[in-house]
Amino acid sequence: MKKIVCELCGCTDLEKKDGSFVCAGCGAKYSVEEAKALLRDVSDSAEAAPAPAPAPAKISADTNFFEKGDKPSIPVSTPIKPAPEEPATEVFTKISDESIGIAEGYAVAAEKAKATLKVNDMAARREAFNALTAYVSSIASRFNAAEEAALRDVLVRIGADVVEIYVGDCIFSDDEAAKKSESEESTALFVSLADAASGMYTDIFAKIPAEGRASAIYLKKCALDLEDLLGGSGFISARERITHLERCRTLVAEIKAVEPSFTAEEDYAKLIATEEKFDKNFESGKKQSSGGCCGGCCIPVAVLTVIILILFI
Repeated sequence: MKKIVCELCGCTDLEKKDGSFVCAGCGAKYSVEEAKALLRDVSDSAEAAPAPAPAPAKISADTNFFEKGDKPSIPVSTPIKPAPEEPATEVFTKISDESIGIAEGYAVAAEKAKATLKVNDMAARREAFNALTAYVSSIASRFNAAEEAALRDVLVRIGADVVEIYVGDCIFSDDEAAKKSESEESTALFVSLADAASGMYTDIFAKIPAEGRASAIYLKKCALDLEDLLGGSGFISARERITHLERCRTLVAEIKAVEPSFTAEEDYAKLIATEEKFDKNFESGKKQSSGGCCGGCCIPVAVLTVIILILFI
């Protein structure tokens, strides 16, 4: 009999809640499409086995990993079948082996990184995300243009996984100071991964022969979605957002060169101008607060202007 088997704990007891399938063993959530991909033939003895008891929770702070935003338009392909559970050291040795296919190596690295979001172990999260980022960064150097069509699903999946992490949840400590530190480091790990994925798309597209670029323009669109995600984020500085928005503007021009009918959803020139104004005001405010004879306690110029106007009205 076919049953949905949780890819993280092997439990077959999954309940449908709010359009998703939730594992009774570890709490992992799967979309309908992901659940279909996890259907397996299960023997009667395996089916009769009780669901494993969830591990005792040491922490209870299950919060959004990053601030919520509109989900980009990266299409989600059929999830790649995860590799069997292996010790972390063996996994990182395996994905560094170039004899392992790109799809298989990525599946191993991605599943390990996602699993660390469900437990409060920053050392494991750091190791797993750094390994995943390094692997994504290495894909372009291993990419063969003749394999583009065969690798299309996994390439699209990489961008979809970055979005999934962005809009997903993550476990942090209950202690506020520790939670702040963990959140900041987790954010930095995500930004590095998103940057690596965007760069990977650009580098791979450069390897595509001119005659094949029309069918591979999805690579530039995936890069655009990731740069747009970072360009609209509130967890990096205005200056960093400007960098990503400028990349968006460049990518739009490159996409239009191949697909003239393409229209971007955002006016990136306007967004860049807004961020530059914000950045300028922020830097001006920093200078005012750090200068003056009283070591930063002088009243800002804008406040003085308002006071003068009030006095003369």
